[in-house]
Amino acid sequence: MMKIGLIATIGVGIVVIGTGFLFLEPQAKPQGVVCTMEAKICPDGSAVGRVGPQCEFTACPTPAMTWNFVDVGEDTVQGIPHTEVIFAMNDKKYSAGTYEGNCTDIKNSSWQLVAGEQAGAICWWAGGGTELGVFEEGGQLVIKKGLLDEGGAETPGIRGNFETLLKLVP
Repeated sequence: MMKIGLIATIGVGIVVIGTGFLFLEPQAKPQGVVCTMEAKICPDGSAVGRVGPQCEFTACPTPAMTWNFVDVGEDTVQGIPHTEVIFAMNDKKYSAGTYEGNCTDIKNSSWQLVAGEQAGAICWWAGGGTELGVFEEGGQLVIKKGLLDEGGAETPGIRGNFETLLKLVP
């Protein structure tokens, strides 16, 4: 009886010691590069971290941007239509002003965004108007207002001369 107890104790000891060696075996080290835990603040206020073998910052997300246009009626003297422009980014709304003419989102028109413009709207009446564009400036998104003029037989058209209208707060 004593031999059976001794054998059982020795057997349990061997199992415990063997299991301990499994845990002491060197574990495989993770492969790859470990990047610093820095964060980059994007123009829309979100943050991104570093990834990949080069530890580069991931791309900033493209915020949801929409233009909303409200017909506010015509000028009683000249009959010029006026449109209120409201810009929305990630569910936050900004009043961009009221402009002469009818307005449209550039992405829904034959117009093209100018260099650096992320979103834009055109308000047009009788050969001229205003362009509203979203640009990144100093790491922040801003709405700029520019001049539109189709020009004439002797003068070229104008599109540009953008001035900052308002900063978009994330």
